[in-house]
Amino acid sequence: SLHDLWSKVLEYLPFGKSDAPEEHYFSLNIGLKSLTASVWTIDGNRVQIIHQLSMPYETESDLVKIGVQALDSALGISTFEPTKILFGVPDSWSVEDNLKPEHLKLLKQLVSEYGLEPLAFVTSSHALSHYLHQTDGVLPSLVLLGVGPPVGGSVEGALIKGGKVADTRLTPRSDHLFDDLQNIILQFENGGQLPSKVMVYEAEGAEI
Repeated sequence: SLHDLWSKVLEYLPFGKSDAPEEHYFSLNIGLKSLTASVWTIDGNRVQIIHQLSMPYETESDLVKIGVQALDSALGISTFEPTKILFGVPDSWSVEDNLKPEHLKLLKQLVSEYGLEPLAFVTSSHALSHYLHQTDGVLPSLVLLGVGPPVGGSVEGALIKGGKVADTRLTPRSDHLFDDLQNIILQFENGGQLPSKVMVYEAEGAEI
């Protein structure tokens, strides 16, 4: 699932070894209908996830409130208090590697509400591309297809070429999942030859 993948991706993000005292961080991976809050630290040159949980949300107007609740729950009764946060966001939130203004406003509201310092944001496709590069040792070229739940869900597609996101698509999920996946792939074909590899993953608690 996307939540399990986020855990693996987080472990492979490029944070270097630090001689400073141990510091804890938040991450918030935002899906189209749910989000995953994590508390993590750096152990040597690898990320160690301490606590993690997922919560659903209905609309983007609820996201700040639910996000704060998720961060509180992930922190639990810990004695430390993270002051920095890393965001994972849907591909549809980004245009040319920049957050769309309305979504940037949401993240600013959340960090202001919780008193946090934002480290960075990364889209789902960029994070997965980096993870595949680290695990396979080569820059990936493939089509990523994230499948949401049957009711109210979406299908996200990303065309990855040489480790870079060349194109993205988003469509509501219908009663015919195969047709939804095929439709996104056909849209990518208009841009030229496609990679031979396709990766399908479960998003938002979906079951494929």
